[in-house]
Amino acid sequence: ANYDGSTWSSGATFNESKFLGGCSGTFTAAIACGGNGPGGAELATSQTWNGSSWTSAPSVPTGNQGNSQFGTSTASVTVGGSNDYDYSAEWNGSSWTAGNNMNVERYGSGGGGTLTAGLVAGGEPSGAASGTSEAYNGTNWTTGANLVEGKMAMYGGSSIASAGTSGMLISGGYQFPSPAITTICQAYNGTSWATTASISTGRYANQTGSNTSALFSAGYNGSSNVNNTEEFTGESSALNVVTVSTS
Repeated sequence: ANYDGSTWSSGATFNESKFLGGCSGTFTAAIACGGNGPGGAELATSQTWNGSSWTSAPSVPTGNQGNSQFGTSTASVTVGGSNDYDYSAEWNGSSWTAGNNMNVERYGSGGGGTLTAGLVAGGEPSGAASGTSEAYNGTNWTTGANLVEGKMAMYGGSSIASAGTSGMLISGGYQFPSPAITTICQAYNGTSWATTASISTGRYANQTGSNTSALFSAGYNGSSNVNNTEEFTGESSALNVVTVSTS
């Protein structure tokens, strides 16, 4: 489906049935991979998007569902998932290559940044995953700042690469350790996490954007699927300059 800033319209048909996969890029150029396929299969397939259609791309070395993703359509990283929780793989625009393992096993985490400066946060299956983050420099993973609230089930939660890690936002999901849907959102400033404006409808859903401007759509509220769309506008440090004249 396509969103023009006010309304949704039907988009091109995806060339494979799956959910709980990762995706990174923009409205005109993206790469998707992994996911839960028919019969619960942990898929290794990937697809590229050119703004009008999806095309099959080379497979990831290891299939996963519940994986997260960050980067661009030509330089992306997919991480974690139920088949190999600490797994990572890099996409160079034409093929996938296995990368170094994360420090913490993660499923349903949030991701942001670029292939050489990325960040993942939250997830399950443990408290160590849900309340922590770790940074990626293109080769190795290092421990990052702790979250304000432990989060898991942020499926589809990705911040745009152009915002960098300091523009990362994670929204909704489940609290840890209590498996309760949360409305709390957290923004990262490059050093630490802080709570920001909450979403109106608690759920895990699809987020894209950054901590200054984001879109949160559809999802599951703990009992049923929902089709709500919410737009986020973050705080700004820019000054509003006003010219005052006297007579």
